[in-house]
Amino acid sequence: MAKLLRSLSVFLAIIAMTACSADTIGVEFATFQRPATPNTYLVCPPGRCAAAADEPGPIYAVSAGDLFRLVRTALAVEPRTELVQDQPAALRLVLVQRSRIFRFPDTITVQVFPLSDSRATLAIYSRSNYGRSDLGVNKARVQRWLGLIATQVAQRPSS
Repeated sequence: MAKLLRSLSVFLAIIAMTACSADTIGVEFATFQRPATPNTYLVCPPGRCAAAADEPGPIYAVSAGDLFRLVRTALAVEPRTELVQDQPAALRLVLVQRSRIFRFPDTITVQVFPLSDSRATLAIYSRSNYGRSDLGVNKARVQRWLGLIATQVAQRPSS
């Protein structure tokens, strides 16, 4: 009987976690501080983030507005991902992507920064909303998304 109750408790906990709420606010790159837990990943151009980046933001040979539109297009097809904030004036997106099996939410903030009329860069911060470790999921997501964005930039029609 104890084993059945333990199994039932685990099952109910899993069901409850599928309804986990997500942080939908995002971060302000200029002021935010990263948590001590290792379940985040940050790509940020030098001088744009208060927190230390895991890697610098790439530079793209497109305007900031074009890069923002290309980022939005690239990420629109990501599975189990919801766009929760679309801020074109700030060149900022906040998205929530849920894990495949347990539906744990991760919150991702993306912001584009102009460098000149024809060059732009971006910051991406991906973080787990629950748990201490992410087994490298946030890093893998950010690197995959950077690849999707680079593909969008490379395939854009010439102006």
